Amino acid sequence: MYYIFTMARPPKEIKFKLDHASGRFMVAFREAPERYHMTPEQDPEKALVWGRRNKNRLLAEPEKRLLMKDLAQGFFDPDGDWYKDRIAKGRRMTTSSLGIRQGHVENYIIPLLGEYDVREIIGDDIDKAIREASRYTARDGSATPKLAKPLTRSSRTKILYSVKLMFDRWVSLKIVNINPTAGIIKYSKDPERPRGALTREVLVELFPPSHGAMVRVWGNSMYAALMLTLYDTGTRSGEPRALRWKDYYPDRAFIPIRSAIDGNTANEVKGTKAGNVKPGYLQERTVQELAIWRAKSRFNGDDDFILP
Repeated sequence: MYYIFTMARPPKEIKFKLDHASGRFMVAFREAPERYHMTPEQDPEKALVWGRRNKNRLLAEPEKRLLMKDLAQGFFDPDGDWYKDRIAKGRRMTTSSLGIRQGHVENYIIPLLGEYDVREIIGDDIDKAIREASRYTARDGSATPKLAKPLTRSSRTKILYSVKLMFDRWVSLKIVNINPTAGIIKYSKDPERPRGALTREVLVELFPPSHGAMVRVWGNSMYAALMLTLYDTGTRSGEPRALRWKDYYPDRAFIPIRSAIDGNTANEVKGTKAGNVKPGYLQERTVQELAIWRAKSRFNGDDDFILP
């Protein structure tokens, strides 16, 4: 009688399987075959390469996960390391601009991506989360699911850029090897809800050539000056209201827009929406209307508001 002995096939050094929920591959090693590790790859060969490269780190015990929510806390705060580095390089930002970036972190990035390990997240995870995000907050500050509205492309672009800035720093600190936002297709800059435009015929009626005709259309000299200023500069309504006579250069037909009146107050001054200074170049007729209004106004001192 003959006996045939066969040797068991040795276990593979590394194996993979697909995580159907994320579309990414997981890998496990011979040393711990039941313990699978998520990779950032959607191709099995790339997942194996990634696994071999990160084997020692993945098998080390205990492994601490680097969650987005832990690294992102206070990332854009004025006293944070990211902004201190910018200051050292002469690249200051306004407080309002920093607040907008930190708002992205608190309202979107942490809620949407906070549970991801920054070493494992891929561009598709980020893209999908931002694409499916909604805005819940109303103007009065309330926030309920009933108020949910899709984010505009502009808002998605800004949030994506905030994520990019965060990963740029983490790459420089060697926390991660690559910036996963690099391959994400940017959103279109075309407005989704284009603002209407007045025809030339209507503009001629709204802005007639003489002072008397302007007053008949707008009611008085102050509104005539205000509307011409808005027409020339394209500013938001709260920005001309924050202007003082000392800000105005009539000999140069120029007025810099540095601030605005808060829409919820009568005279509380804040920064412009984007935190930038906008150059306002005026037509000769606007300079004339402002001169007429200053001569008539009781509030014509240098520190007085032009349009009280």
